[in-house]
Amino acid sequence: MEKNKNLLRMNRMNADRTRGMVANILRSSVPLRFKGFAFALCFTPRLKASVVGFCFLIFGHFGNSLRCRQKYFSTLPVLRYNKSMTHQQLVRMAEQWLRTRYRCGIVLSEQSCASGETPDVIAWKGKCRSVVVECKVSRADFFADQEKPFRKDPELGMGCERFYLVPQGLIAPDELPKKWGLLECKGREVRMAVKPCRQPQRSQTGLMWEMNLLLASLRRVEVRIEPQTITDFLKWKNRLAEYNGGRLPEGVVAPEAEPNVHLV
Repeated sequence: MEKNKNLLRMNRMNADRTRGMVANILRSSVPLRFKGFAFALCFTPRLKASVVGFCFLIFGHFGNSLRCRQKYFSTLPVLRYNKSMTHQQLVRMAEQWLRTRYRCGIVLSEQSCASGETPDVIAWKGKCRSVVVECKVSRADFFADQEKPFRKDPELGMGCERFYLVPQGLIAPDELPKKWGLLECKGREVRMAVKPCRQPQRSQTGLMWEMNLLLASLRRVEVRIEPQTITDFLKWKNRLAEYNGGRLPEGVVAPEAEPNVHLV
């Protein structure tokens, strides 16, 4: 008889303790979906209570999802961008923008150097001021670019000025690396959303890699025009004048009259 009374007293104590735990959980400020987990754990291993806790979880997920999104994710930007834009289209737009809007005299795309860096577009303006544009069509590609050695250590990278070109809305300005600019394209238009640092970012190491890239590109040209050399290719107008009695044919501009912003 005494044993049964003790067992009944213990059952009542357990019931009171369980009710107190459930009340504390329901009064807490955690989202309802997590209350479902905790509620189920209070009664484990009782199957009936676990089923009830699972119901709390399911209904809490759907019933409280909007409130949770507003509470925890309202500060995140809503990114909408043109997902049909291809990388090659962005590269072509960057080339055109650098030539026409940024007044660069030499523009090269997707050329490599010995450091392993292959800028999507690199150009030069004025007195050897280089501009690098990296084109990204997805956020995954943008963040993967940050893991490259010459991004982690900007001293190893090329470019006095550095830009990312992305579809409008792909990345937020505060996600850019320090001193980088941001170009956004919408339709066929490219606009500068964030200006880069005006002070040259290129180090002596970066200048060396730019020279390496230019030499490698010239060598590729020479291979393609063999057996003619680059010098012969550049002097074809002089030979043409020699064959024409010292005068160039009508419509052919003399080498010294060709516009070249890098010789000004």
